Amino acid sequence: LEFSGGGGAVLRAQKEPLLLSMHLGNITLWAEQAGLTANSTATFQTLGMSQGEQYFGGGMQNGRIYHRGHRVRVSIDYNWADGGNPNAAPFYMSTAGYGVYRNTWSPGYYDFTQGPAVLAHNESRYDAFFIAAKPLDYAALLEGYTWVTGRPFMPPAYGLGLGDSDCYHNTRHGNDTNVVKAVASKYREMRLPASWFLPNDGYGCGFGKGDAVFPSDFDTLDEVVKDLNQQGFQVGLWSSTGLPNISREVAGSGTRIGKTDVGWIGDGYRYAFESVDLVVRGIEDNSDARRFVWTVEGWAGTHRNAVMWSGDDSGSFDYIRWQVPSFAGAGFSAQAHVSGDIDGIYGGSAETYVRDLQFKCMMTVLMVMSGWAPNPDKQPWTWGEPYTSINRQYLELKARLFPYHYTLSRMAFDTGMPPIRAMALEFPEDPVLRTNFTGSAEQFMSGPAMLVAPVYHSVSESAVRNDIYLPTGTWVDFWNGTVFQGPTTLQNYDAPLDKLPMLVRAGSIIPSYPLMQYPGEKPASELVLDVYPSGNTGFRVYEDDGVTRKAVEGKEFAWTQVTVTAATRAMDGQGDVEVMVGAVDGSFTGMVTARSYNLQVHMAHGPANVTVAGKFTPQRRSRAELDFTAEGWYYDKSDRGGVAHVRVGSTATSQAVEVVLLASQAVLV
Repeated sequence: LEFSGGGGAVLRAQKEPLLLSMHLGNITLWAEQAGLTANSTATFQTLGMSQGEQYFGGGMQNGRIYHRGHRVRVSIDYNWADGGNPNAAPFYMSTAGYGVYRNTWSPGYYDFTQGPAVLAHNESRYDAFFIAAKPLDYAALLEGYTWVTGRPFMPPAYGLGLGDSDCYHNTRHGNDTNVVKAVASKYREMRLPASWFLPNDGYGCGFGKGDAVFPSDFDTLDEVVKDLNQQGFQVGLWSSTGLPNISREVAGSGTRIGKTDVGWIGDGYRYAFESVDLVVRGIEDNSDARRFVWTVEGWAGTHRNAVMWSGDDSGSFDYIRWQVPSFAGAGFSAQAHVSGDIDGIYGGSAETYVRDLQFKCMMTVLMVMSGWAPNPDKQPWTWGEPYTSINRQYLELKARLFPYHYTLSRMAFDTGMPPIRAMALEFPEDPVLRTNFTGSAEQFMSGPAMLVAPVYHSVSESAVRNDIYLPTGTWVDFWNGTVFQGPTTLQNYDAPLDKLPMLVRAGSIIPSYPLMQYPGEKPASELVLDVYPSGNTGFRVYEDDGVTRKAVEGKEFAWTQVTVTAATRAMDGQGDVEVMVGAVDGSFTGMVTARSYNLQVHMAHGPANVTVAGKFTPQRRSRAELDFTAEGWYYDKSDRGGVAHVRVGSTATSQAVEVVLLASQAVLV
């Protein structure tokens, strides 16, 4: 028997014995080696494993991306450390070109230790969705999986800034939630970008003043939220017991964030999923805000409601090491917004804090949680100098990269493709990346442009990072502009404490804004574009009001298409470089109608001249002079290996802007 699905996929059933298989054209995606079986507690499917076939998914599996040779637990286990599975998902995908979503709330396991693969869940029924695609087309499998389970949620703008959580009503803080106001002020005084607080994060911790246990003083909450809002922070509440007053907290006090603790949702599975959904409904039914919830014990579909974090851990270099594959691997199950507490909630040190914060600034979401470590405060100034300044450097970088990360978030909302991508997900055709090694599992892509290789050892042990794998293509050191040709593996990459190893893929266009202490602090009246010209490439910049659901439930958002036309070796000075910023497509309340542009075009040799809208723009004598003028250009050889800076004055966003960097002198006619 044959059953045809969409896209040419065919399910075949052999009658005696009953064996199922799926095909795409002349390719066999999977075939049962034994018929579906069941015992008193579970059902089992047994599939053949081809030579070299690799498996991904299962949700957040701490410390793991690659599953061949392993048994994947799809269950709750309360193990927040390496080897645990704090946000399991009953979904996996194969390099062969298929994915399987088991439509179940029951625990199970996927055994890929040796052929055949055995897939089991503790229930007497078998209900599964099979997604078919060309071999190695992981993006198509994610799109299919999220078509069934829902796309990842679109976070509000403030969700991409640093969050601060602590119990501010306890003896350490004088039993007064108002203390959080001074902490918020210190972030602003020290110019450390941050954007939200959870002021009651602790067991038995409420909000109020005085010695009452678990107080719910709404006058205090109202006052705290108002003050923090005026300082540019949004406020949320944590709960280990549920949020029975969420309607009052959201509609009355103005809270906009929720966090569920294992003390509440620890039973997992359907109960945890529905509890998170209750928080979502509490936020969205009582305000015009978007959902922003943090949780553990996620499951299939939790990605459309919440950030999933790795649980309560202790800060250490090993914590940094195993988090990298945890977060990159979670993307294969569409867990788009993932994180772990910066430097854990226990333990930690000045160095591990810096190294952990560094790489999390290249993810979409991040949070500190104070109150549990011997040095109980986990704010970025806790360890003093030079650590505070390094932390500021990376928080400022994250703040400037907001439009890049926000666009990646919208891409996830539209397609299921996560912002944080395993190397194999971004480079599926690279056979080296189908196996587990340092260069495949302990580095990741922040979107399509930026390769991040976190450091997980002390500088006293070594001030270099080894085994950074660069796939085929040209790569540019983010910090100094050194160019590398892949495939290659970098050894002895210079990595002092203030330097996170990062490389940019040639052809990339990275948008950013001028520095803000929190998203929306100022109008986005200037768009900065870092351009690494190589061939014909493009990037669409996404924007919306950053707060309401008008962008996700309606059409109030805008895209700006940026395209670059250049020779493959344009960064070596070969040929002209044309940058076209398209007219804005769409609109939303509060959208800027005019903005200036600051182009930073990376090239080893400066252009002979530059035109804007077909006319020569003046060459300035220095960067300082350029920075004090609205228009013009200057080539700075000392800037990251050579950067041509071009400024375009305020222009209506309804109007396209063309900038051409000419490799040789030209006469305009």
